[in-house]
Amino acid sequence: MTRTFKTTLTAIILAATLGAPLSAQEAQLSGTITESFGQQVIVATPDGRLLVTVPDGTQALVVGAQVSLSGTREGDTFIARAMLEFG
Repeated sequence: MTRTFKTTLTAIILAATLGAPLSAQEAQLSGTITESFGQQVIVATPDGRLLVTVPDGTQALVVGAQVSLSGTREGDTFIARAMLEFG
């Protein structure tokens, strides 16, 4: 193998590895509901807005309510396992 080929191959591998989307991560989230669409809501947090899928059986959520959630985050979406509403 030539040095150029090894360098190019290394660059391709790093780009593929680092450029891949991050996998879902367990997370906690707190914020204010700004929009509601049945089982999905938009929650405004200090870091921005996220589309949240609330747990099955959750009662209708009121826009303006403060919530604390735990679940899985992937990019700008969040799937909540548990939710606590503050008002």
